[in-house]
Amino acid sequence: MLWQKNVTQNKSDFLVLEKNEDFEKVGQKINDIVKNLYGGRSLRIRAVDAGSTNAEEIELTALNNAYYDIDRFGLSFVASPRHADILFVTGPVTRNLEQALKTTYEATPKPCIVVAIGDGACTGGIWKDSYAVVGAVDKVIP
Repeated sequence: MLWQKNVTQNKSDFLVLEKNEDFEKVGQKINDIVKNLYGGRSLRIRAVDAGSTNAEEIELTALNNAYYDIDRFGLSFVASPRHADILFVTGPVTRNLEQALKTTYEATPKPCIVVAIGDGACTGGIWKDSYAVVGAVDKVIP
């Protein structure tokens, strides 16, 4: 199956960007990959805040503005994890949001791609030793 093959291989192998490539060219490459992987339909993204400082959410929100408009590249945000193909998780996972993140992941159809966005989500950031933080996203969901 094409999906399993592409999910397990190194992503940098099939999306190579030139140093000064403009946004339109990069977006078209992403659109071609999404159409190939998903049979012509768009990739649906569910953003989950697991305890971030909202810096990442500001950047994700900007992706929908008129300048970036990621919908034209076959990417769209959805409100329900049941409609999502990919989860964008921001922030270190806090104890009070750990169960919410697990529930969201379980509600997402499989196979599901999980992307940890930001230092907090990837490593726990400067909060990793806090009593209120479970840790990075990979400690809670695969």
